[in-house]
Parts: sequence; structure tokens; C-alpha cells
Amino acid sequence: MLQALRSASLPDEFWMYSYKILPCPHGYRHSWTHCPFSHTGETARRRCPRTFSYLPDPCINARAKRQCPNGDACPYAHNTFEQWLHPARYRTRLCYLGANCRRPTCFFAHSVEELRSVE
Repeated sequence: MLQALRSASLPDEFWMYSYKILPCPHGYRHSWTHCPFSHTGETARRRCPRTFSYLPDPCINARAKRQCPNGDACPYAHNTFEQWLHPARYRTRLCYLGANCRRPTCFFAHSVEELRSVE
């Protein structure tokens, strides 16, 4: 059984460019919520920001829970994961919980040393 991943256990590159992007290689039933890979029909599925050019700002259609007519060509984020795991946003702000954060997946830095600068 897959265990929930802690943000600190994997490199930033994985979270920004692989998490919920790469298709799941597991051929057995498991909880997609604890799996770092993308699953068919999963709402957390993300577009790769290296392949698709989009901003980390929310799409108005996605916010209104409507299907975006632009699909993968949309210049905006379609879900929370696309928004906060985008390289322009991921770990660019401090988590208000700091070292006390126990979230399995947190999009924020937990110390000044974890902060990423965006070029």
C-alpha cells in the first residue's frame, strides 16, 4: 500500500514537474489520493508546466466548476495543484504553520531556507 508523502521527503523538482502529472505505473487498486501519480478522471491531474504554458492564476471556468472550453491550451490553472505547484508559486511563501505544519502535502516553505526564489 502506498503511504502518504510528506512534502519534505521529495525534491522540489518532483513536486513541480512530476506530482500528479506522470501517469500511475501501478497495475493494482490503490488510493489515488495517496498516490503521487496521475489517474484517469482524477480532479487533481495537472498539466506539466514545461510542456504547457499557463499561469498559476485560476481559470474563471474552473473556479465556476465549469469545463474550460480551452482545455489544455488554457493559459490559467485548472485546479489547486496546478495553481500552487506551479514553479512560479511553489514554496515562494512561508507556511503560516511553520515547523508545526503536519499537512501531508504543503505548497509553502516551512523555513526561510526552504523559500524558493523565482527568476
